[in-house]
Amino acid sequence: MPADLDGEPLLATPLALPGSDSLTLAELAGSKMVIINFWAKWCAPCVAEMPILEQVHRTDDRVVFVGVNERDPAEQATAMARRTKITYRWVLDPRGDLAAEARTINLPTTLMISADGQVLAAKVGAFHSVSELERWIASGMATP
Repeated sequence: MPADLDGEPLLATPLALPGSDSLTLAELAGSKMVIINFWAKWCAPCVAEMPILEQVHRTDDRVVFVGVNERDPAEQATAMARRTKITYRWVLDPRGDLAAEARTINLPTTLMISADGQVLAAKVGAFHSVSELERWIASGMATP
């Protein structure tokens, strides 16, 4: 986990929604833990883990899932989101600003951020099962 990564700036960074609107992770999160998943359409492991993220998104209301598409054109990212049938919110990071702030170096990268903006955990690489993702979330929930 990037120990020096302060989650607060991530929660305040304006994010581009498909279309023309923008919002911040804090607005999406409310008072819940946020799971941020950085992905791209060309990243096979990213695409492979999307159904896992979607399943946990549908069954665990303690957390908010946010996908962050890295540098794909909006229409291509939208097509991938439709193809993988994700229903959790996702945003565009066309210049990689949020990825740079989060210090991501590979895709997929998933961050767990507390409701008060602190990074609790980071995972580089794909989740391979629902139970793996559920255990990862539970470990973050147990963090004081």
